[in-house]
Amino acid sequence: MQIIGSDFTSDPKPGKPITATLCRTKGNQLIVEKVEPLVNFQSFALLLASKGPWLAGIDFPFGQPQQLIDDLAWPDDWKKYVEHIARLGKREFRATLDAYRAKQPKGKKEHFRVADRKAKSISPMKLYGVPVGVMFCEGAPFLLASPASVLPFVPDRDADRIIVETYPKLVATKVVGKASYKTDDSKKVTAEHREVRKRIVDAIRSADESIIRKRYGFYIVCEDVLANSAVNDPSGDILDALLCSLQAAWAWSRRNHGYGIPANVNKLEGWITDPELLDE
Repeated sequence: MQIIGSDFTSDPKPGKPITATLCRTKGNQLIVEKVEPLVNFQSFALLLASKGPWLAGIDFPFGQPQQLIDDLAWPDDWKKYVEHIARLGKREFRATLDAYRAKQPKGKKEHFRVADRKAKSISPMKLYGVPVGVMFCEGAPFLLASPASVLPFVPDRDADRIIVETYPKLVATKVVGKASYKTDDSKKVTAEHREVRKRIVDAIRSADESIIRKRYGFYIVCEDVLANSAVNDPSGDILDALLCSLQAAWAWSRRNHGYGIPANVNKLEGWITDPELLDE
């Protein structure tokens, strides 16, 4: 089975592309065949339209919190509210969320989805710092335009092309806890960051009964050149794409059990696919 892991950015360009790892499963091996830097949204759209079968795990929030949707009277349907966001465009989307936050009480200016609270991820409303809200605004319309099934929102499209939301930090923390492994600031790159990335890369490549193989059922098989690139990349983009591919492979292994997504999931908010979120 072809597995795609993708680290997303809301402003792809040659210096900061969307990074996609193209892999295939072989037993409990996840063999990396290619790493593709997608330098514009057209390349991303072409990837989502590529011939199946494949399952892709992509790192950005596919939905927004129920409370935000209700308060702003957005359509009570994922496809329709994503269409609404696409019509707004990035500038108006930012302005809408800024105005909304300004009216909220201190400590409650950004809401969370159920999956965000379980994953301890930041709010999908966030526009600054790590702007995952902008990633949603830019990325979700491409998911909607794709012929693939986007889970759990539109499960009734092409059964040979499946897209799930992933969050690579969940994989990394199983190896290094809360230790930081990447930075977007070249002035803050440290030897410690590199050492943490090396620990993660070594763990995901281990064929032993490590915590990664036990939790996800797979380990990464790749050339040393690629592994070294993941270790030496301070942005962590290559590593994050590899971690997304592990989560995507796990989702594929759960294809007879909802791809790891609960049956009672909120289909306006969506879900982050990882075994940790199914633990009670």
